[in-house]
Amino acid sequence: MGAGYWLNPVTGQCAQVTTHNDWIREEKNAESIGLADGLYRQIMFLPDTAIDQIRIVALQGGLVRIRQHKRYTSVQFRATADQVAEILQAVLRALEELKIHPDERLEIDNLGLRESVSITLRSLRTTEAVFQQ
Repeated sequence: MGAGYWLNPVTGQCAQVTTHNDWIREEKNAESIGLADGLYRQIMFLPDTAIDQIRIVALQGGLVRIRQHKRYTSVQFRATADQVAEILQAVLRALEELKIHPDERLEIDNLGLRESVSITLRSLRTTEAVFQQ
């Protein structure tokens, strides 16, 4: 499995992680990436085996989950329609800083609106509306 990252799309901070759920359960990490205290406490009430629930709480806090796989990169976030363009711009900047190849296939999931799209990084760079409203 490739590298994983938590991205704060507001600050642009991107932190490399081993596993998303273990990393965000470390208080100093959650604080450094900008996860709200209340959401961190919510995560800590969950058993460490509740991997999906831990990740969902972090997404509810506005973070973006990025994971590089062998043949694609997955991007997950939770946003309303008016937040999508801004978040995707932050994702684009982060992926470019991480030197992701322009032809890399991205599997982007907005769990807030239950929308998914498969697109290359190059196409994301030139596409106005990835998710049609």
